[in-house]
Amino acid sequence: LKDIQQGNEQASKFHNLMIGVFEFLLYPNLSNPQKEAEINDGRKRIDIRFTNVSQDGFFVWVQEKANIPCPHVFIECKNYSKDIANPELDQMIGRFSMRRGKLGLISCRSIDDEELFIKRCVDSFKDDHGLIIPITDLDILRCLQKYEKCSVEFERILMEKANKIILS
Repeated sequence: LKDIQQGNEQASKFHNLMIGVFEFLLYPNLSNPQKEAEINDGRKRIDIRFTNVSQDGFFVWVQEKANIPCPHVFIECKNYSKDIANPELDQMIGRFSMRRGKLGLISCRSIDDEELFIKRCVDSFKDDHGLIIPITDLDILRCLQKYEKCSVEFERILMEKANKIILS
């Protein structure tokens, strides 16, 4: 992860790595990762789509307690050297539907003003567009450093960020 340079030139490399990283971190709760999954007859693509097969934990809580449909979970990968903003949120919102799900992660390298981005996620959530959770390299590295318990740590990060958004 640290060896992949930010920017368009290595975006595909970042995307491919993130498929494996998320598959590792989200197992066994999410399965069947699909790269560039087509929706709307191919007019739109989702960077990574997982099927939610969770029996407990965060992904069951999101559906049953927070009432956010998530038969699938979407991940958009942004290998940007600048902060993600409203266009990236709007892109994710455009992937959501009641049948596909309304839970997405935006994986990006870093966020200089995470508080502002969380506020944007709150705005989206309050307008019933769905729950979008930003995940940065620091979040990923925090989990991987706790290899033995990395999936538990990742669920903890997801819950912390989801609560910031939902409870605001």
